[in-house]
Amino acid sequence: MRTKYNFAIAVFLVLFTVSPVFAHDGEVHEGATEPQVLPAQTNMAVEAPLPVNPVMRDAVKDLKTTINEKRDAAKEAAKIRKITLKEKLEEFQDMQKKAVMQRLDTRFETINDKSTQRWTTALEQMTTIVDRVSSEAANLEKAGGDTTEVMSAVTRARTAITTAETAVTTQAGKTYVMSVSSETGAQIAANTTAMQFRTDFRNTYTSVLKAKESVKDVVEEFQSAFQASINFKPVASESANVGE
Repeated sequence: MRTKYNFAIAVFLVLFTVSPVFAHDGEVHEGATEPQVLPAQTNMAVEAPLPVNPVMRDAVKDLKTTINEKRDAAKEAAKIRKITLKEKLEEFQDMQKKAVMQRLDTRFETINDKSTQRWTTALEQMTTIVDRVSSEAANLEKAGGDTTEVMSAVTRARTAITTAETAVTTQAGKTYVMSVSSETGAQIAANTTAMQFRTDFRNTYTSVLKAKESVKDVVEEFQSAFQASINFKPVASESANVGE
């Protein structure tokens, strides 16, 4: 069993974070010069990339393809609403309010695109870790180690990852086009859309975070099983010394 591999996983888990940043109240205020909802910051780092087996590589491609198709279909479906919004904003007399609304119109889409892409990458990394630990656990079992808890954690992690993949795919297919009927109702429309985006965003993030925690459990269970196999020392039977 390679302790270097165990150390690489530990480093990965320490450096791997998925942290969303939201406005305190989730609203867009009058006179605001920047949107009040900010994207998730997801930093992935591994000292040495882990190899990906062909089956898993195909699954990753399928996930990316599905997400891209969902995103493209959603944008196509939202075109008419975006045109309507653009025309309505051209009627605004308050140029500052108009500028804020225009930035928000693109900001929601940008945040959603970048965040779902980062989450997809994170889930790919999680799948890689679970597959590799599962393989190492099989080797440990052959060597006489007890991997019952490890494999239970692996099952839970795969379920959590699948749930997160579904959540990310769904989020990628959502669009957030403000429904503005008049200039006086612009703030309400912006806040309504921002709050909906914030809720959806947080729910998706929570699913990814649960998957990350489940992968952490897999690694910890494996490390415990591996350490137990090292510490286990068979005790010679007393009967073996009889007659000596």
